[in-house]
Formats: sequence, structure tokens, C-alpha cells
Amino acid sequence: MMNITIYLGPRTGSSVDASHIEKGNPGVGGTPFCMLELAVYLHDTRRYNVTILAVREYRLKQGIRFFQIERDSDICNVVEELKTDILILSQFNNRNLEVKIAKLKCKVVIWSHNYIFSHFCNFITNTPQIVCNVFVGKQLYDRYIDDDVIKKSTFIYNMYSDKFPDIKREDDHKTVVYMGALIPGKGFLELCSIWKKVLNRIPEAKLLVMGSGKLYGEAELGKLGIASTKYEQLLEKYILDTQGNIIPSVKLLGVVGEGKEEIFRKASVGIVNPSGRTETFGMGVVEMGEARLPVVTIGKNGYFDTVQSGKSGILSKSLDTMADDIVKLLTDHSLNKKMGDEAKRNNQRFLPSVIGPQWDVLLEDIYSDTLKFEILKPSRPYSNNFKWIRICISKIRFGLGIRYIPSMIKIESYLVKLLYK
Repeated sequence: MMNITIYLGPRTGSSVDASHIEKGNPGVGGTPFCMLELAVYLHDTRRYNVTILAVREYRLKQGIRFFQIERDSDICNVVEELKTDILILSQFNNRNLEVKIAKLKCKVVIWSHNYIFSHFCNFITNTPQIVCNVFVGKQLYDRYIDDDVIKKSTFIYNMYSDKFPDIKREDDHKTVVYMGALIPGKGFLELCSIWKKVLNRIPEAKLLVMGSGKLYGEAELGKLGIASTKYEQLLEKYILDTQGNIIPSVKLLGVVGEGKEEIFRKASVGIVNPSGRTETFGMGVVEMGEARLPVVTIGKNGYFDTVQSGKSGILSKSLDTMADDIVKLLTDHSLNKKMGDEAKRNNQRFLPSVIGPQWDVLLEDIYSDTLKFEILKPSRPYSNNFKWIRICISKIRFGLGIRYIPSMIKIESYLVKLLYK
């Protein structure tokens, strides 16, 4: 049997009970949850010996081995001891670990859940031990279509089990649910900035907030106990009244694991990261769709993979129009139900029975040294992340062979460094 080791990443925190991952995300970030789902799928096929490594303690489904380590760099020693055939881990920011991975005897798959910059693209491209880079969506894949890393890359959507195939909604026509970490990259501030526009038109509207500043680790929280002090200060003018109390229309639920579906089922509109800045896929969209809850968010990045705008949800053109779109779904009950039902059907694309076999084929090709790559045709919209420019550069670099032209990610990485300086 093939020995597969999956590293969940360096995040710390209290112990997580992930022994019943089929019930949903137990309150960890989207990347660890997707990796746990993959581990369970691979284990259940009985074709693989699956081991999970993590800095945080996890309780897993019986039969999946778990090793708790102290730091990133420890994974290489454990991988060698386990006689791993294929190591799967997400992108990381640790030069010492890069050096160690380059010395491994096993094959390595990078599972890129987030954006990678020029240095890491080069690391993937130039490291023989890394045999494949898997992007979590087609929009993310297309972002790198003009860089050399694309010649070592493919994409596979995240999988998600339908735990409630016959779920029925009790839409109250007034409740909006936000789900995500309360950190700058996840858009809660943007939602708060337009919330009063929604209240002005629907005074009885309610906003339930599922998430915390601690979702991705043990961050120090501010006086409100929901996010970092700096981030809370930005939120205050939108969600506090003149006495310094959270306004009645906003209710903070903290991190919610099991039981989310019941909240979604009784809500009217789902909101995930209205900024779209860090969204390469949008697992929250899929989780809400399972409960037939239509989503409103910004039309950017990976949301074009998960939301069929105008059918399973609404991808807004701007924050201002997002307020209008929220109101539209709160007031148009027929449209709300139609989009919710379509969101449920849309989720069929991400079932383990659909996504899992794609991993089976990939892992078998890697194991048997028969893996081959081809650059896939870009998908619409071409305006997303200036994709049309990336397509042009790709034709120049790969079609005409003018390789000294830098890829867009190299240009972007250079500009990011300048901004930091």
C-alpha cells in the first residue's frame, strides 16, 4: 500500500476533535479542514496508509495515524522514519524547511491553498523532490499561467461531503450570517462598513457573526474579545453604540464547529469575505450551499469557481452594490429560495465521489512516475486578476520562447517587496 503523509501546518491552539470530520469543519481554518477531508477519503479507500502530522493536537478517525511535532522542520525526520512515499503539504514560509525538503527521498506534493509568490514558485520549479503543485481552483491556476511553475502544476477543487441531502430551510427573511476569521484579510470590516446601509432599508435585519480573531491561532484579543486590539478599533465605529456596546442587530457567536448548518438553515443570506482578498476557493460558500443558503460576496478571485453568480448566489461588483444585493435577497423570497436550491445543486461538483478519484489518479501517476502536465486553457472571466495580461505574457514566454520576459507573479512579488520596504 502507498504510504501518504499529510502535514496540516504550524498553527497552534487547543486540541481539536476531528474524529468525525464528516460532520463538518470542527472549528479549524479552511486549509486544515480540506486536508483532513482528503485524509479521510484516502483512508476510506483502503488503498493508502495515511498519516497526519501537525503542531496542534488532533484526534482523528480510527485508522489514521497522527504524530504531533514541535515545528515545521521536524516533519522531514518523521517522514523518513515513516518511509513515506508521497508527502502532501500546503505552501509555507520557512527557508530552513525548503532546504530540508530538497534533501528528502520521498516525492513531495505542494497543495497550494493560498497565493504563492515568486520565490516559492521558483522553489517548486527547481526542486526535483517536488513532483507536483496542486492549486485548489481554476482561477488560482490561471493566475500562474505565465510562470514556469505552471509546467509542474494542476488544479483539483476542494472536496466537501453533503451531510444533509434533504435539508429544508426555515428562512426568516431577516438574518444575515457572516462566517470567517475576524482578521483583516477576511473582509469582516468591509461587511461592517455597509451594514448600516442594510439596516436603513430593513431595520429588523440581524447579522450573526461566526468567527474569531483566534480561528488561525492564539492571537491576543482586544477588549471586545473578538479580534486583535488594532482590528477591533477599526470595527468600533460600525458595530458599537454611543455607550460602547455592540449594536442590537449584531450578534457575535465566536467559532462555531458542529451545529453551523442549523444556523445556516434558519438564515436568509450568507456572507463570506466581502473583500475577496485571500480567497482562492471559498469553502464557506460550499458550507452555506449545503444548507441551501445563497451567498452574497465580491466578484473576485476564487469565488468565480464556487459561485454561479445570478444562479447559486450573487457576486457583487462593489461594496456599495453588495448592500443592495443583500437587501435584494432579504426581500425577494422567491429568488432567495431559487438561488438556495441552486447552491445545493452546485455543491454536487465538490462531492468526494467526484473530487476523490482525481486525487487517486494523481497519486497513482506520481507513484508510478507517469505524471505528465499540459498548460490548461484559461477560463473566464479574463478580467479577474488581470488574467488577460497573464495570457498575453504566457504566449510570449511559452509560445514565442522569449523567456527573459518576467511573469506577472514575479512583477507582483517585486512590487510587494518595494511596498514592505
